[in-house]
Amino acid sequence: MLVDGAVREQTLHDYLVCVLLAEVPSGFAAEALKAQACAARTFALRQAGAGKHAEADVCASAACCQGWCAPEQWPEHAAAETAVTETDGLAVVYDGQLIDATYFSCSGGSTEDAAAVWGTDVPYLRAVESPGEQDAAKYESRICVTAETFAETLRALDASVQLSGDPGGWVQSVTRTAGGGVDTLTAGGRPFSGVQLRKAFGLNSTRFTLLYEDGAFSFDVLGYGHRVGMSQYGADAIARLGFDYRAILRFYYRGAELTTLDF
Repeated sequence: MLVDGAVREQTLHDYLVCVLLAEVPSGFAAEALKAQACAARTFALRQAGAGKHAEADVCASAACCQGWCAPEQWPEHAAAETAVTETDGLAVVYDGQLIDATYFSCSGGSTEDAAAVWGTDVPYLRAVESPGEQDAAKYESRICVTAETFAETLRALDASVQLSGDPGGWVQSVTRTAGGGVDTLTAGGRPFSGVQLRKAFGLNSTRFTLLYEDGAFSFDVLGYGHRVGMSQYGADAIARLGFDYRAILRFYYRGAELTTLDF
């Protein structure tokens, strides 16, 4: 794997322990940790097979591959070690192929269709309700900007946007996706996607409401991440209801199944 530009060798087992320690709290329920181990293993094997990095199978960047905690920085890791060991060899497949096992922190109440975020329909990445995530630190967030900053940001996305007069009338309509995220927000006569707005305003997710008052626009946001695939805090909530990791994976990756790989 690539770590800070250098190649570092690790067993898949140790790599997955590193991922779990970086990606989820060690206090998660055991079955949620096992679900994360299976998702991370599937993600890593698919990435390695795709040849994204010429020098290595994966990298240590969460923005590119998965989060990673160096072994020399490991905190207490018994729970992560157990989760990886007890799911050894298990990966998630759909029609016999490794799935794109995407995951994220919390959904704000519902996950999202892959097509709504990335424009490509993926049969096993569908919007599903995901309650019980309120313990996530970033379950709710708010971003406030002045009307001037709001206008400047939209003009940077589309120079033809018409924003004049009372800012309270700048936004004409909002449509939503199956997962409750913003699909299209029309402002100043021009459409902007929720994905565009999330990036432009630095929002935690596309599941937001927009309010104008006292000279400022406020984005009230639910969830953290792209909201496609498995919600980590949702998995923990499901596990605490008594469901096992297999049920969690079936819930978030619709129509997919666990299989034991020979590698």
